[in-house]
Amino acid sequence: MSKKLCVCLTERALQNCIDFIIKSDADIIEHRLDFMKQIGDLNQIYSVSEIPIIATCRSLEEGGRFHGNEQERINHILEAIKGGASFVDIEIETEEHYLKQVHQAAKANDCKLIISKHYFESTPDTSELLDMMKQITNSPVDIVKIVTTPKSIEDCKRTLQLYELNETEIPLIAFGMGPVGKSTRVSALYLGAPFMYVSQDTGEKSAPGQISLSDMRRLVEVNP
Repeated sequence: MSKKLCVCLTERALQNCIDFIIKSDADIIEHRLDFMKQIGDLNQIYSVSEIPIIATCRSLEEGGRFHGNEQERINHILEAIKGGASFVDIEIETEEHYLKQVHQAAKANDCKLIISKHYFESTPDTSELLDMMKQITNSPVDIVKIVTTPKSIEDCKRTLQLYELNETEIPLIAFGMGPVGKSTRVSALYLGAPFMYVSQDTGEKSAPGQISLSDMRRLVEVNP
């Protein structure tokens, strides 16, 4: 199984985003729209890339930096889909009518839909994690993403156990954030995650506990 790495693009200016994409040797790029000073001209960014791009725009409530209202956030996500993003990541908490808009736009533009759930404070028990996984898989989704914040090895094990408990054929990305969860980012690649998120070698991380692209490359090359 190929170990694909997705680097998180956190540049703030349009030209910096373009320059980063042109130089990147990642397998996939996650473009965090909420890090941009002014979100716009996304088709200019995506048109220079031969690498698949995941577009996401995280609100303040979801650990991101987007200060606008929900309609504005959804409009930016729709712009990214129409601008050429290969994937779009949207949270399960998003209101149903907005999720429907995003799903319809993604389907019309050959863009795969990632529906995500982030637990920023803890790792729920197995039953709650399973309920969440089932809730997401019952949606029109191409990839399920569940991210926890483990405080112990047991929390890490419980998060990674989702790969074994996933009874669908829908690809799953499950891992833990923060220092304790670092190892789960590596383990997930060997348990079935289609790719894993890593940080730029220089620049700002988009989530705590991210491993840099070059460090993760070395890890998976040693253990193919």
